[in-house]
Amino acid sequence: MNFNLDKSSFDKKLFYYNDLVQPGADPGAIWVDEKDDSKYGGYFYIVTTGGELNDGTKTTGAYSCYKSKDFSEWTKCGAVNGYALQINPTDWPMQDFWAPEYFHEKVVENGVVKNRYYLYFNALSKQGDKNTEYVSISIQESRFSRFYIGIAVSDCPYGPFTLVDTNNYYDFYGQDKKVNANGNLVNGSTPTFNFYKYNPEIKEYFLNNGYNADFFPCIDVSPFLDPATNDFYCYFSMHPSTVSKSLAIWVVKMKDFITPDYSTMHLIAMPGYSVNTTDFKPFVNDELINFGVDERFKDKVSRFYYDGGECGQGVNEGAHLIAYQDKNTNKWLYYLTYSPLGFPSRAYSILQAVSTSPNGPFKKLNPQEGQVVVGILNWANGDTNTGERTLVDYACKKDLSSSIDYIAGTGHHTFVKPNGDIFAVYHAHKNPVENYDERGQWLGRVVGVDRVEFKYSPTLKYNFLIGESGDSPLPILYGNGPSRSIQPLPRAVSGYASITKDAKIECKGDNKDFLISDNFVVHSYYKNLEYTTQSENIVLEFNSLKQVVAIMLYNSCDINFALEKIKKITLYNNGEIVKEIIDVTQDKNNFFLDKGVVRYGGAIACSFSEILVDKIEIELSSKDKLIKTNTTIKTGGLVILGK
Repeated sequence: MNFNLDKSSFDKKLFYYNDLVQPGADPGAIWVDEKDDSKYGGYFYIVTTGGELNDGTKTTGAYSCYKSKDFSEWTKCGAVNGYALQINPTDWPMQDFWAPEYFHEKVVENGVVKNRYYLYFNALSKQGDKNTEYVSISIQESRFSRFYIGIAVSDCPYGPFTLVDTNNYYDFYGQDKKVNANGNLVNGSTPTFNFYKYNPEIKEYFLNNGYNADFFPCIDVSPFLDPATNDFYCYFSMHPSTVSKSLAIWVVKMKDFITPDYSTMHLIAMPGYSVNTTDFKPFVNDELINFGVDERFKDKVSRFYYDGGECGQGVNEGAHLIAYQDKNTNKWLYYLTYSPLGFPSRAYSILQAVSTSPNGPFKKLNPQEGQVVVGILNWANGDTNTGERTLVDYACKKDLSSSIDYIAGTGHHTFVKPNGDIFAVYHAHKNPVENYDERGQWLGRVVGVDRVEFKYSPTLKYNFLIGESGDSPLPILYGNGPSRSIQPLPRAVSGYASITKDAKIECKGDNKDFLISDNFVVHSYYKNLEYTTQSENIVLEFNSLKQVVAIMLYNSCDINFALEKIKKITLYNNGEIVKEIIDVTQDKNNFFLDKGVVRYGGAIACSFSEILVDKIEIELSSKDKLIKTNTTIKTGGLVILGK
């Protein structure tokens, strides 16, 4: 099957698509606006898992770094031979450079703008001794027990980043401090986070439970600045080792950008459970504890069947937090997004849990409540403990997403927010159907991007949340993806955005709100939201002339109601026809009649030179459907790209 579009067939100044070409795993991403940084702004930057071995003999690099203006063409730009992070021979990290994330701080001092970029990351340390803060255990004894979280800084988003050193870190703020807020010296020889060494709770817990260990290995660190309070947090997963057999997500509040308040750390998400309290601190999990019935824990958790087993087996990783202020209640809500199952699974996806505090407790959504933000995870088809999908259900008997064979493994993400838009930048499998070759070799991961927004849940109210009451509708994250068809670029890049909502719309069908939503349906939870009509003319009128460059109508998620083409589009300026387009036909890669499926996010689209219009008429006909056994037409959102 041909997954790739002809890149000359669409306007790359207006659209992009996930061609699954750019290599990279666990992408940390950032949009740098020119208003914030005139020198390096106007680009998206990504850093991805990987780096050179630090054997203590030479300077090396980690985290391949790329920049792009359009999500399509990525240029390698890392300052250290293509890498962003510079590792000096005496630095503590040795190998397994995983999961970097950006944080950007802008300081204005006496009218002068100063920018500082941070990389939060995890790596396996060198083998230590009695004189080092990192442990002496060998890799042969315990493969991943030497995982630590580190922080590096630079004045440039592509580096060179160097490990935080408190001897000069605070100079940026004009502060004469040589130790962090805990009173500890931090430099290239000392991991920035050292949970076991500086948290006496962990030592006591290990002792009381018979564990002889002096480490607390962690990965996937994600920084978050609370827009409501300006408090700073880091989220991370404890990695499996001799003290834990699963990946669970923790949070720690920070005293500043480099100093953890170790007393605040607690577990917020574990495989197979929602965590109901903020004092949940089981520092070990040997897969023998049934947390739902164990007297120590049963009142602190509730069973969640969709991402792990009853003894906490499985994966909750790739945590990333995003905040949203509900316009109806003015309350700030916090969305813990994460990935389950493990990256080799096709169903590795971006899931969500919601709280009214960055500390939690976070309530996980299940599949019938909008659980999946971006991904093909479908719990109705397969083993609920492993989530493995061995077959593609083209008949869509279980769930819409189970028919997807054009993109898979879409997890471990970060969000970027160019001028208020939200995009998830994630990795996906290079081959969406089978990502192992005939020799059993893993084919790797590539970068994907899809639009995300907040929508009010069709069913959930505030009383769904832990500690909340009331029947106000609950906003949840809605992902326009995963996609493998053209999608509008961010307004910050193209200069254009959908202006459909600015128009007065005359139409006869049901679910008009979805028609003007710019959304399409991937999962069954939203299936009934599509705009539903018969043959008709949809008329949009603007109260002033608008500059329009493209029109796209997302197709139905169900091939039985999907259109092959739009019969006619007519554009008017003060009553005069300025452009008429007949038979706007969609890309044939967007539907597969032999399998009976459409590609979700596939749109009937046309672009043209900028035209001033105040009225647009779109003629739909049931005769132009792909399947003509009925006369009902269903569509996703209508996107009018303009100014």
